[in-house]
Amino acid sequence: MDGQCRMWSQTRPLEFQDNWQRPFQDAFSDKVCIDEARLVQGEWAAAFGRQEAVHSGEFMGIAPTGKRVEIRYMDFWKVEDGKIVDNWVMVDFPYVMRQLGVDPFNGHGWEKMTAELCQFVMARIITLKVIMTDLETKLAQAKLYVHSFHNDLDKAQDKKEITDCLSHYTTENWYWRGMHPFYEQTGAANVANTFWHPLKESFSRIHRRTDIFFAGLNDVDHGKSLWVCEMGNFMGSFDNDWLRHPCHWPHVFFTICRIS
Repeated sequence: MDGQCRMWSQTRPLEFQDNWQRPFQDAFSDKVCIDEARLVQGEWAAAFGRQEAVHSGEFMGIAPTGKRVEIRYMDFWKVEDGKIVDNWVMVDFPYVMRQLGVDPFNGHGWEKMTAELCQFVMARIITLKVIMTDLETKLAQAKLYVHSFHNDLDKAQDKKEITDCLSHYTTENWYWRGMHPFYEQTGAANVANTFWHPLKESFSRIHRRTDIFFAGLNDVDHGKSLWVCEMGNFMGSFDNDWLRHPCHWPHVFFTICRIS
């Protein structure tokens, strides 16, 4: 049998009884054993759980306190030919001593480290909350900006209004990437002339319906850029030819997907 300090390794039944079993029985009475799990694989079996007992005798030099304590343990047994040949026992004695009012580590155990760790974690949590609040504010502002952009763009009708709206909300070298046959365009005037003005010339009374609208940081560049994403559809009246397609239907419905 292999145990912790003050139990050490015991190779004979009498050693086990004298050095572990009897001292433990004398120190604690009214015991209730609760196995929380039992596991078996091959020649090894294991269990962990706790004993609830009353401290009624001397334990580790501590006089009886009469306190009811919880004794946590883990037990491992190796079985060969139907007999136990090896037994590893782990008992959380420092936790037992702490319940009896004795600190075996004299203030230098995990409790101190835990307190310091808690202070460290709380400081980081506060910092993280500040960062997250700032990020949430930036994301909300970006969504509001793009939402305003869409509202004003939807109201614009002629080429000048469209170009002015695009110029107001975008940079001078705004890089716009569209699907075929619009391709990449640079600047508000080019985008207005290539896409938006022809679209509004062909379709009147366009209504935008947004189904998905969110903002987030770009994981590809490790959060250096912020993007706003929209997905939904346009509905409008098909009044004039569009991309050489003749006007055959009174109304159209087409999907939009924009990332700004």
